[in-house]
Amino acid sequence: DGLELCAKIKEDPLRKDLPVFILTARGSSDDIVKGLEAGAEDYLPKPFNEREFVARVQAILRRRSTLPLKADQIVSGKIKLSPSSHEVWCSDGLIQLTLREFDILRVFLSNPGKALTREDLIKMAWGPATAIVPKVVDVHVGHLRSKLGPEGKRVETVPQVGYKLNPAK
Repeated sequence: DGLELCAKIKEDPLRKDLPVFILTARGSSDDIVKGLEAGAEDYLPKPFNEREFVARVQAILRRRSTLPLKADQIVSGKIKLSPSSHEVWCSDGLIQLTLREFDILRVFLSNPGKALTREDLIKMAWGPATAIVPKVVDVHVGHLRSKLGPEGKRVETVPQVGYKLNPAK
């Protein structure tokens, strides 16, 4: 059930920092306490008011965006990447990236201002033994730019070379 799933998520070192919000038909005080003790960030029984739900989610996001940096986090401007939890925060919100988008962003953040060829990105994000068409990088970089919103404008195309991540302004 949901409580077991929540507990398993919180026990997993790679997922323990994921926020869990329980929406359920179980609304007794005992159920709410069990959900919060299992590690849920919040618990809301059905039926619920949509505005209250949105306000609670926004509160969770505000709390999480003000957490102190972990030792493994890479920060540049409004972008914060955590390899251990595989999370990316941008402009105070958690964004969902594919594995390749995450790896490309990690490479950019680890090489700020450095022009990287498509081949460099393939070696560093996919691995040296990967055989893919270099134009595949363009598709992933385009999706990454879009998901980063205004921060995505920092990913610059370097003509006849590849891409680079410009410093935050």
